[in-house]
Amino acid sequence: MLRDPRLTKDRRKLEAARDKVLAEQALEYPHLLLVDPPDHSRLWRLVSKAFTPKMIEQLRPRIQKRPA
Repeated sequence: MLRDPRLTKDRRKLEAARDKVLAEQALEYPHLLLVDPPDHSRLWRLVSKAFTPKMIEQLRPRIQKRPA
């Protein structure tokens, strides 16, 4: 592994690789924060019902149970 050219400790290369992966994911899986209306509005309506205060309270035990 130490000589594998795909692996690096160079922070610039790591950041470039990360940015490339994030850009590819954004194209494949549109993120709510990265899309413009009307797609943003449509996505927001879909997820907003799952994140009401009541739903978050119901999820709290599961969230707190997860390891850090």
